[in-house]
Amino acid sequence: LGTLPGGTYSEAIAINDAGVTVGLSFVTEAREVLDQRATIWKGGAIIDLNTLLDDETRAAGWLLLSARAINDHGVITGVATNTIVHTSHAFLLTPPAP
Repeated sequence: LGTLPGGTYSEAIAINDAGVTVGLSFVTEAREVLDQRATIWKGGAIIDLNTLLDDETRAAGWLLLSARAINDHGVITGVATNTIVHTSHAFLLTPPAP
């Protein structure tokens, strides 16, 4: 499926009936935890789901690490971490329509 720029490893974790796939891709060769990004593969393109976050969420330190599931409506769940307060939580994300 391909990797994000700078990375050499990605992992598909879930797929919906439309063939949209979610998972993770690393952005470096080091494969450190904070180098992984939640990703979606759709129509032959790979997208870092962090690019869909608003500026306030990113400034608060949130980083989407891994997308774990996607339903047929495009709603994605996964694991996020906060790089400021060092805590992790599940996330729920609905990407905007193309």
